[in-house]
Amino acid sequence: MDDEKRVGDAERREVADQLRVAFEAGRLELAEFDERVARAYAAKTYRDLDGLLGDLPGTAPVSRSALQRRPPGGPAATARRHRGGKWAEVRSMWVGFGTLTMVLCGIWLITGIAGGGLSYFWPVWPLGFVALGMAIATWTTLMND
Repeated sequence: MDDEKRVGDAERREVADQLRVAFEAGRLELAEFDERVARAYAAKTYRDLDGLLGDLPGTAPVSRSALQRRPPGGPAATARRHRGGKWAEVRSMWVGFGTLTMVLCGIWLITGIAGGGLSYFWPVWPLGFVALGMAIATWTTLMND
């Protein structure tokens, strides 16, 4: 039954890496290596990956650990937990805002100096709208969960 489960990029890369090791050890010819790697990257199910490694010594079967039950909350919640929680997410958003602020102010400063004098501080408009969106995103991120 697991043979009909779909594989992901990690499983495809795992098989391709094992095939590369076998090729470098002289166990596969170039044409056969190319064909097997192409089949590995085209695989949709574990059944498609079967047979690519079976005749090669020292290779391990493809890990089916991806089929284990995932924690509740979906991929976004899992990623947030791995990155350090809500505060890390909020911090990274505001670091991006700070970078945008520096870039826009730098453009304003360079064009002002090159143009013969500083003019109206136009970055206030895009930064103001982005800051409003960031404040809303921060509020909703911290209030959820």
